[in-house]
Amino acid sequence: MKPSESRRECPVCGVDPGHPPERRAEQDAFYYDCRRCGRYGLSRSAVHALTALDLSNDPKGDKAPAFMHTLRRMQIGNDSPILMTSELVKRMIETSMLPSVQEQADNMIRILGEYVLGPGEMQRMSDDSHGALIGTQSPKGFLFVLRGLEKSRLIELLETQDDQSAMLTFEGWRRWEELRRGAVSGSKAFMAMPYGDARLDRIVNEWFRPAVSQTGFRLVRLER
Repeated sequence: MKPSESRRECPVCGVDPGHPPERRAEQDAFYYDCRRCGRYGLSRSAVHALTALDLSNDPKGDKAPAFMHTLRRMQIGNDSPILMTSELVKRMIETSMLPSVQEQADNMIRILGEYVLGPGEMQRMSDDSHGALIGTQSPKGFLFVLRGLEKSRLIELLETQDDQSAMLTFEGWRRWEELRRGAVSGSKAFMAMPYGDARLDRIVNEWFRPAVSQTGFRLVRLER
């Protein structure tokens, strides 16, 4: 294996999961289990593409967080890890965007509502474990959203030197119920579809995208 293939670090965020990736020879692919990026697979060409593109070398600093957020969203509802090709990786880098601050706040409320045992229970929260799911750009951005929710009286926050724990307030649970029922929290509508199908691309661009825009939303594709 080449150096980029044999590294233990997650090729997306650079975190060392403590074990090497699982190599699946029949797919010519490598599967990773990262606490930040979740469980996913990369074809050999996708590993090289990520290494060559070097997401960390970004002056604005949002390409890697946006890619991680899209990757985590693609995993929702999938019991098996997704397998990404080099073409999909390149498309995701080109099209991935971070959610707005309000969308990040709502994402955090969703996580608290779904992860805790019940009302009144605290949940440990960290940028390492939850930042990519929420869509924050940095640890500072993660804390900004947490503290903003506390000031809005949607969560109670307990901060120590090493970590943070939070729980939903009564108003926080009310907001979680609104989100669970489908209350609008942003202007983006997500659509998962295969990559590389010219017929579907034309249908999306000529029919779906204009129709969605008339409702006040912007259609964002999540290739699968």
